[in-house]
Amino acid sequence: MALDNFQRELSRDLAPRVTAVVREALAVFDKVATGESSRSVSTRVRFNSSGEYRLQIRGREGLRYILDGRRPQPDGAPLPPIDQIVRWQAARGVRGNPYAIARSINARGIPGIRDEFTEYVLRRIRDEINDLARDSRVINAFRQDVRELIISRFRGLESTTITR
Repeated sequence: MALDNFQRELSRDLAPRVTAVVREALAVFDKVATGESSRSVSTRVRFNSSGEYRLQIRGREGLRYILDGRRPQPDGAPLPPIDQIVRWQAARGVRGNPYAIARSINARGIPGIRDEFTEYVLRRIRDEINDLARDSRVINAFRQDVRELIISRFRGLESTTITR
């Protein structure tokens, strides 16, 4: 691929920055209680054959409920995990019966934050990419790729004669 060095540098530098941005966003939206979900976040940067990149952000199952919320459930539906509620209560200093909290979550649901969260994360990722665009390692990797591309395209021209 024509931009291997550039993509390697960008992948190496962007993934940890995106992970940090997602963790930052969880804190900004006050969604860090025990820290388990935040610590579970990991990011990979993948490039396709045309050089476009794709971010893969992964984390524990609980992130889905933080982002998407939980719809009210019909009577008799399984309760949210009690052990998670107990840990959340301890981290937040919330008193009360964890079973009552779980039944309340089933009855009322909990709101998600996906739209606001995504908007915040994308804005911050743009900032990080702009910072990387000024990073000398990334710039040098891009220059090296362009130099190699030019050399490969013009290889063999030294023996070619140009006629009018």
